[in-house]
Amino acid sequence: MKKPYLFIGCSVVSIPLARAIANELQHEFNINVWYQGTFNLNHAPLEDLIAELDRTDFASFIFFPEDELKKKDIVKLSVRDNVLFEYGLFLGKLGRNRVSFCTKLGVEMHLPTDLLGIECGKFEYPCENIQSSMSYYCDAIRKQKEILGEEYLMHKSENEVKDNIDNTDKSDFYLANFGDKRSDVISKAKKRPDAERGNYDMYAINKYVDRYYYYHSDIFYKGETIESYQLALFPQLILCCLGDYRKRITELTDKYGTPINSNIDIYSFNNSNGNYIKNDDFIIGQEIMNGFKEFCYQFRYNRMIVTCVLSKLKNKTKTSIYSYSIATTYEKE
Repeated sequence: MKKPYLFIGCSVVSIPLARAIANELQHEFNINVWYQGTFNLNHAPLEDLIAELDRTDFASFIFFPEDELKKKDIVKLSVRDNVLFEYGLFLGKLGRNRVSFCTKLGVEMHLPTDLLGIECGKFEYPCENIQSSMSYYCDAIRKQKEILGEEYLMHKSENEVKDNIDNTDKSDFYLANFGDKRSDVISKAKKRPDAERGNYDMYAINKYVDRYYYYHSDIFYKGETIESYQLALFPQLILCCLGDYRKRITELTDKYGTPINSNIDIYSFNNSNGNYIKNDDFIIGQEIMNGFKEFCYQFRYNRMIVTCVLSKLKNKTKTSIYSYSIATTYEKE
């Protein structure tokens, strides 16, 4: 089994404690303490921390009482503000079940009120055996991983994503909700009083699609792998068949305002000759609504051509479940 990636954040003063955590957990986690290659030359620290977020499965922070904070004429010890900021950054991305912090035993330290009452690790320092002092907290980190079971990995490799897509059971995880979304959209459109019998109110459908687009739009600015790009684009593309939505995708720009050189073509499967026929959004939309068994689309990005084939799977429920396969080719210059 692949070991999860653990990031440890702390101040310079508490580096010995971070090393103790790393030594204790080295067999269960791939560990990176903040000073071990996190920050790069000619980069802003925040930029490198965000990059670290994209490969981290768990994070641990040492709240060492070393700064003095004066509040209402009362001076209290406090954690370094950059460590506190990094804790909030990782907590916001990974969630509370993957991020934790520890504090010094027997020392009153100021913490933000939002953190009061949160269970945290405790350590004694200075002490004769630092690793022994951190062992209880390390056990709590192990327990975080155990509770998550087989889903302990937050970020999967490119090959793992491909394997999940090719595997029927895993395809259900990614695509089974397509049938539910399709039915939900159609039922909402049909219920509108101004929709004629057998027709769909495209305004109602487009309004639903807009919410789906904004939920996933950040994928276009992250520089992800092409497989991740496809995975996020797929549900949008299916819903775009229900309205004039494809144009919006082809007009997207990158974070610098440069138009993305992309084009999307959608094809349906012709049972008579076994070929795919290029169709417009309206015809494909009708076929999807009718539970069409097989269709595909091609996504072009610069010279890369990604062909995605979707085949309806047999299942005992009313939900339309599609398997998903990807083939990537490159046009010659």
